[in-house]
Amino acid sequence: MQTTDEPQTPYDRVPYPSGVFPQTHPNRLATVAFLRGMDPAPVSRCRVLELACGRAANLVSFAHQFPESEFVGVDLARLPIAAGKSFVADLGLQNIALHALDLCEASEKELGKFDFIIAHGVYSWVAHPVRERILEICCQMLTERGLAYISYNAYPGNHFRDLVRAIMRFHTQNFDTVQEKARQGRALIKFLAESRPKTNYYVESLRAQLERIERYQDESLYHDDLSPVNQPFYFHEFMADAQRHGLKYVGEAAPGDLESIKFTPEVMNKMNELQGANEIVREQYRDFLSGCGFRQTLLCRDEIELAPDLQVNRIPALFAMCDAELIENSQPGQPPQFKYPRGDVIECGHALTQAALEYLATQWPGAVSFDPLLQAAVTKTNDNPSSSPSSEQADTLAESLAKSYRSGLISLNVHPPDVANRVSRCPAISKLARTQLQRGRRATTQLHTSLQLPDDLAVSFALLLDGTRDEKALFDGLLEKLKAGEAKLIEAGVVVEDEAKISVLLQRRIKEGLQSFLRAGILVK
Repeated sequence: MQTTDEPQTPYDRVPYPSGVFPQTHPNRLATVAFLRGMDPAPVSRCRVLELACGRAANLVSFAHQFPESEFVGVDLARLPIAAGKSFVADLGLQNIALHALDLCEASEKELGKFDFIIAHGVYSWVAHPVRERILEICCQMLTERGLAYISYNAYPGNHFRDLVRAIMRFHTQNFDTVQEKARQGRALIKFLAESRPKTNYYVESLRAQLERIERYQDESLYHDDLSPVNQPFYFHEFMADAQRHGLKYVGEAAPGDLESIKFTPEVMNKMNELQGANEIVREQYRDFLSGCGFRQTLLCRDEIELAPDLQVNRIPALFAMCDAELIENSQPGQPPQFKYPRGDVIECGHALTQAALEYLATQWPGAVSFDPLLQAAVTKTNDNPSSSPSSEQADTLAESLAKSYRSGLISLNVHPPDVANRVSRCPAISKLARTQLQRGRRATTQLHTSLQLPDDLAVSFALLLDGTRDEKALFDGLLEKLKAGEAKLIEAGVVVEDEAKISVLLQRRIKEGLQSFLRAGILVK
């Protein structure tokens, strides 16, 4: 415990930007384990520990979603913990406890056992004894069917990051402020990346890393790339340490299947030959092929029996989601295309799979259980809409969902998110989102993602969504905000002052804003 009033750690002196991490959600972790044959604790009634939780934005979102679960956060930095406690008090949450504590001193006697343990963004950035303690905690403090999530920088992909990190650390060692270090580090990498009229492998690697560090906030770059400790690992090295502590590999929090369209047939054939090999070996070769630079690994106790692969027969017990939108095809007879928010476009030629994806897309951001999804897909592809699905169709859909899940085209969930998938007459956002927007422009959605609002008008609009106002009342409320000077209506970079134009634009903004909020998953039922 820290006992003085002065900031004692780098994270006290320079707070790390607070945020939520969708990949750490107990729902996602439990789904991965369930598909490997485990029966994790229900996410609506579980205990969760987060190591190095910072201001605990991640845990607070969980605690708000699952009032009957219990959440504990530990961090050495006192000031972020104090900020987190203040926010917890504002929300009135009773199911979360935050401790300013060295994780090396965290014990089962003090904290108990947990169904989920999360260590995100800490393992590669601490010294060896602390890494050892993280693995010990996972071994000692997991329940019998508990899951641990540990993220870490990985080789071979992180060799490129190591290169840029070493250059920036050398260049910025004599600069004092975080902002100057970040500015100087980016500037040098940009200078080097643009140093040749004709690129080579060295310049290309610098350019790729420049794109990465330009997306970072100054504080993130300072702690992640300019920190004294940043130790990546090959996957087999990490797993050797985990196994030494009695932990077993379950899977990754993010889909990791190699996409066949990106590799030659010979490569995919070789990987298929590895299907019977040791899982750790197979995963390591996968990293060699993909150039993996970051892993989000799930572990369980070594005595747990796992299925050798994803169990397709368990998929009917899950809920499916898909954030793609169907692209209207102008060429009859061609397979339909689905566009994802990240920009990917895929074609689907199988009729049943196509129908299922179309139905899931119409339900976003809601989750659909297997039987209604199967019925909707069969109805769309069958000349006789009243016919019942066959067992063969059920098996086909389950296999298709498994393949889509592996590729990241859909998500599967043991617990459906509590989110609206239609704009109600009087729409609302959560108390958590409202409290966050009273402090800034960023809010956490019902999907455990972060939504950044563009301006004060958008914030004012969101804060009016309390479940008591229809579109007319929302219009009147926003108009009042504009007249009071609490927000401005800006169109094409110009403040709109004409009353008639304001009326037209506000009505359009409200309709578009509600649809945007719906797609983002911030509206509650």
